[in-house]
Amino acid sequence: MLAKTKLTLLHPHPALLIKDSSKQYLVVADLHIGFEEKFKASGVKLRTSTQNMLNEATDICRKYAVDEIIVLGDVKFTIGRVSALERKETPLFLEKLSKLAKTTIIRGNHDGSLSTLLPGEVTLHPEPHKMVGDLCLLHGHTLLPDLPANVTKVVMGHIHPTYLKEGSVMAGKHVWLLLKVKREALLTKQPGVVEIYVVPPFNRELSFEGFAGRSGKIISPIIRRAVRSVYDAIILSLEGEIVGYSESLQYVI
Repeated sequence: MLAKTKLTLLHPHPALLIKDSSKQYLVVADLHIGFEEKFKASGVKLRTSTQNMLNEATDICRKYAVDEIIVLGDVKFTIGRVSALERKETPLFLEKLSKLAKTTIIRGNHDGSLSTLLPGEVTLHPEPHKMVGDLCLLHGHTLLPDLPANVTKVVMGHIHPTYLKEGSVMAGKHVWLLLKVKREALLTKQPGVVEIYVVPPFNRELSFEGFAGRSGKIISPIIRRAVRSVYDAIILSLEGEIVGYSESLQYVI
């Protein structure tokens, strides 16, 4: 039988803490190191966001005595190549991150050629998902694997959940998205309930115009299936305030 784990949203950080019988894991997603190059063609020069992310990770690790950091994909920004900024920033950032705690990366859809940027201290997980106790951790751009019946929680990133209701004071801000979904909608012939925790991007700068918009389709196959069978949902601000429930999903996905 799989051990139960404790999962804690680390308000106001876009990160969560997982504790099992022996370790504490810090889980973050969607760093998108090097995204600033997107703006250079328009003549907009931005300071790189890596130091801000490292500062925040350092604060969390010191406060919670983290044993391992798990990054749920999209460490870098470009998909089919490695940019000059990524080559400069990514190895140094990951080296410093690994000095805080053991660091494991679950590959995301933006992480092509990431292995060429990894310092030796950082582990690239060989599978597209990782099990921790009764949790399944993955980026979110692929379907769920076959899960043991007593795995009841899924933690993912990928969709950068952002509240987009016009006129709201929360418009354009990243949020937590927590869903309870009929298990059979995600995994065939397995009745029950799956809880899905969608982690906001750890790179707070991704709320810039062009990263918080809606493309017109749900980009995660997990969430595409989940929305058909959601029977409970909650949307939370990074500070932990309730933004909405199931009726507000239209403003996030």
